[in-house]
Amino acid sequence: MKNTATLTRWGNSFGIRIPKNFVTTSHAHAGEIFEIHLKPDGRLILTPIKKPRGDWTAAFNANTNANKDEMLINTLENDFDLDEWTW
Repeated sequence: MKNTATLTRWGNSFGIRIPKNFVTTSHAHAGEIFEIHLKPDGRLILTPIKKPRGDWTAAFNANTNANKDEMLINTLENDFDLDEWTW
């Protein structure tokens, strides 16, 4: 995917507007933090800083707020439990 962008001055810094289709395709979002790597040939590489399990709290809260209390895995009716355990 190719596109162009113009380097713009923002106060004492500079910025580039990233086209929406790039943001959507890369699953990035406003406010996300990126590492910027400068390659010897002058290329800039943006890498999102992803926090492992960063969305777990939101997913937990969404599930809790939806009153979904049922278990997601049926732990009582599987072949191992039925064959290997004596109840």
